[in-house]
Amino acid sequence: MDNKSGIILSTAAILICLIYATGPAEAGEYLLAEPKGPHRIDYLVVAGEDFADKLDELCNHRAKQGYRVGIVRMPDVTAEFESLRAFIRHAVTNWEPPAPRYLLLVGDVDTVPTVVGPGAMRGWMSCPDLATDFDYARPSGRQIELHVGRFPSRTPAELERMVRKTLDYEANLPGGGWQRRLKFVAGVGGYGEAIDRMLEGIAESMIATSVPPVFDIRAAHASPTSPFCPYPPRFNQYALEMFNRGSLLYMYVGHGSPTGVDDVRWLGRTYPVLRAADADKLAIRQGLPIMVVIACHTGAFDGDEDSLGERFVKAGGGPVAFIGGSRVTQPYANALFAEAFVGAFFGGPETLGEVLSNAKTSVIAHAFSLRRMQIDAMGGAVQGRENLPKMRQDVVRHYNLLGDPALVIRRPVLDIKLEVRDGELHVAAPHLETVELTLEYDRITHRRLFPEQTLDPAAIEEQMTERYRRAHDTLIRRWEIALNDGAGSTPFVAPEQPGRYILKAAGGSSSGVLVIDIPE
Repeated sequence: MDNKSGIILSTAAILICLIYATGPAEAGEYLLAEPKGPHRIDYLVVAGEDFADKLDELCNHRAKQGYRVGIVRMPDVTAEFESLRAFIRHAVTNWEPPAPRYLLLVGDVDTVPTVVGPGAMRGWMSCPDLATDFDYARPSGRQIELHVGRFPSRTPAELERMVRKTLDYEANLPGGGWQRRLKFVAGVGGYGEAIDRMLEGIAESMIATSVPPVFDIRAAHASPTSPFCPYPPRFNQYALEMFNRGSLLYMYVGHGSPTGVDDVRWLGRTYPVLRAADADKLAIRQGLPIMVVIACHTGAFDGDEDSLGERFVKAGGGPVAFIGGSRVTQPYANALFAEAFVGAFFGGPETLGEVLSNAKTSVIAHAFSLRRMQIDAMGGAVQGRENLPKMRQDVVRHYNLLGDPALVIRRPVLDIKLEVRDGELHVAAPHLETVELTLEYDRITHRRLFPEQTLDPAAIEEQMTERYRRAHDTLIRRWEIALNDGAGSTPFVAPEQPGRYILKAAGGSSSGVLVIDIPE
């Protein structure tokens, strides 16, 4: 062989090596071929065989955030361990410390199994079993050790949509008003007038006291007597428009089934609130909401047909993540979980997995509070005090996250400073040129000012629509201020009427808030 031929062959060999080195090897960069380890992993993915090689972009993103990332294929787990939970227990116990913090399951339950088994509650319309990924969060059976979520994909295309929304949410979506919007939709309990009123009072108190004043709330209540009920034949249209406008959080509380949530009942007819089929109508214009449904069955991710939660989270225009119950969920435990979730969501954890784990920890601990005492009294009266601990055990297993547990919640940044001094409002926002200001009634103050209204049957649609608009209209004044080198001031006269008022400032992802109390 002459030198020229040798050089050609050597060059070809090098090119072949480079092709293989930068092709399949790169695609499997995060694959842990030996699940027994030991490994040092923060963000662990267990994926079906058809999905393990389609997660590199997400894993690259997590690695850039500082996580040590590893993917284990489900066939490799079953070849070495008796169950997925046994593998997770091994990883938490025997891999190099610190143990994994996040666990993402990728695949439908036929591909990556969930835990299906009996719950603690019997009777009172409970199901004989429940489906839960929460047992993987505490593989040793005690405290929560992992934040767990699932992409319930049946096909690579479904997985691609869920991954793309996750990446867009964290890396590509521009900040704006959607980060300050919260949407609440509520059904009617149907447990009797006294219990329903107590539930509504608890919900109103929870929102008023647990949600920071920087957020703008829009609500729709499926009770035609409520000022927050839009015209019932158009309720579904309103519920979808609330979703599609975009928000940080979209939350439903009420009754549900795998195919939808409860209806509005009005004048002898029923009208839908949300249906699984509405996934085809989801087309968010700004932001990507986190969707939480406190209801039965809507998160039943182990059925033959996709539930509402699965269809919504798989939709290209749907939520970035979904949290819902897998079976019949009890009203007492739902009230506890809703309270704990709202408190955790606005309590500061960075990721959605942490929020869910904190909420479940709070339910399990069941520390005393006046609101929980009310909920316990209600639950004991309806379902028996002896059943309350069983329902608390079950509710933390019923609710599962369909989404990435490491999702970083895009809360607004409270970095605009407001101060009223000497008859002027002073604004400091060094990174902005203009700031929008609004002066609003506080939520509770506004409710006190809202008069009861008698509706005329001859103009019912127009009057209910106007009543609904006015129920949300807390605005007193809106104006804009230009800043010079990030600072500015404008004359400001406080309201004369006693009460609590909220002064808000907004610019992109940035926000500021000042509470003004006018004494009697």
